Formats: sequence, structure tokens, C-alpha cells
Amino acid sequence: RPSEYLRRRCRLCFGGAVAHDDTFVADYIACVDACFTQKRAKNYSARDPDHRDTHRSHHDSQWLTEAELKEMEDEAESICIHRPPKPKKSADNDSMEPGMSLPTSVLDDCGNSFIAADEKREKASTQFFADTGLMALLCRHDHCLFAVNMTHKGERQHYVLALIKKFFQHVPAKATLGLLYNIACQLKRSM
Repeated sequence: RPSEYLRRRCRLCFGGAVAHDDTFVADYIACVDACFTQKRAKNYSARDPDHRDTHRSHHDSQWLTEAELKEMEDEAESICIHRPPKPKKSADNDSMEPGMSLPTSVLDDCGNSFIAADEKREKASTQFFADTGLMALLCRHDHCLFAVNMTHKGERQHYVLALIKKFFQHVPAKATLGLLYNIACQLKRSM
């Protein structure tokens, strides 16, 4: 059975007695997205511009801690596949990458078309902002399950991985998640 925390967030998704059903494609459905319009300016009056007012948090907070994010950032960096840039291929040389269900040309075009997929693209300046945006995991009824403050200039993969990891800490081990994410193909490709 899902945790009491998730049952309080959405009784429709997590209030039932059955936690896993082999006949379903996914036991739970959720979505992830980032918003770069919500920023926090650096506090230049403090000695440390990245200073936060307090490290206290509410016991029932949906916000992941900086420690959880740092742990996932380190883990993702240690296992991330760093591929060297590939030379441009002609359509005749298009192929399928292992584990992917689409040809490389489609994945490349998808990655190039999404601003969000470009981790290096600056969506909010870290020179002026301590928090550059928000990312949240929502259930299918639009209830916020977990959220993170983003502190990097791009939509880094460790944010979504931290949200997914946190979700799975609150559901039974056999539970499955159907996840909607606009750049999920790029996330899967990097694994």
C-alpha cells in the first residue's frame, strides 16, 4: 500500500487497498515538468549570495532537500553515459540504439527540437538567481506529489531522477509508474 504521505496527497490515486496489479501497464500515472518563470534572486546583502533564511522544513513537506538532490546529482554523474559527439549520418546510415524503440535520426531531431532537452542552454542566469526554476511530479489529478528547487541553469536529469526515486520510496516495491515527461526519450537515451 502507498505511504500515508501519498494517500494524503491524492486519495483517488493512492487510497485504494491494491498497490500492484499485473494486468495494468502501470499502477500509477504521474507527470513531471519544469517551470523556469519561478526564480529566487541571490541575496547580495548576505555574506553568501546563495544564503537561505533557514534550513528548517515542515515535517510533511513535498519539497526534496538539497542533500537528496546532491546525492542524485552525484549518482547520475557517476553512471551517466558520456557519448562523444557523433558525426552527421546520412539517412542511409540511420540505425536503432540498443534499448530504444526509435531510430537515432528521430531521437536526434527530438533532442534538438526541445529547449528543455538542452541541459547546457541557459534558461535562468545563475549569476543573478540562486534558484533558477521549479520541477514537480504530479499525479494524474494534478496534485503535487513532490517538487524541487532547481539551482542549475538548465533542466538537468538528476532533478527528474530524484523525483522518481522519492516517489518509489513511498510505494510498494512491486509498484510500477507510468511517467509523462516531455523529454523522457532523452532521459532514457542517456541511461
